[in-house]
Amino acid sequence: MPQKKTVVQRQYRRFPVCFPAEYACDESVAGKGEVCDISPVGMALKLYSDRVLDGYESIRLTLQPDLIKKPAEVQLNVRWIKALDHNSPYIYMAGGTHTFADPILKNDLIEYAYNTWFRSGT
Repeated sequence: MPQKKTVVQRQYRRFPVCFPAEYACDESVAGKGEVCDISPVGMALKLYSDRVLDGYESIRLTLQPDLIKKPAEVQLNVRWIKALDHNSPYIYMAGGTHTFADPILKNDLIEYAYNTWFRSGT
């Protein structure tokens, strides 16, 4: 008898954004990307790499959107990562839960994302 799939529902809505980011998986793997959506507990981002990204449980991010004066340092605990393009340079989507070094910057980014989404009416 086939088993039923468990559907996990998000606790928080993610709001679409486009924040530039720099990332580092370890000392030898780093690059640029962009945050695609964000919620109070998680985010999804697009990563560009000249190497295969596989097996990383966390990614260090530096976000520098125009709306904040100083960079936001973020630790992403990776829940999933998926290759979008298997040719070099590689393009990945990754998602997971985040931890911001500065909770005030986190709140500013979430508030900006929410207000932008709310004004768009989607």
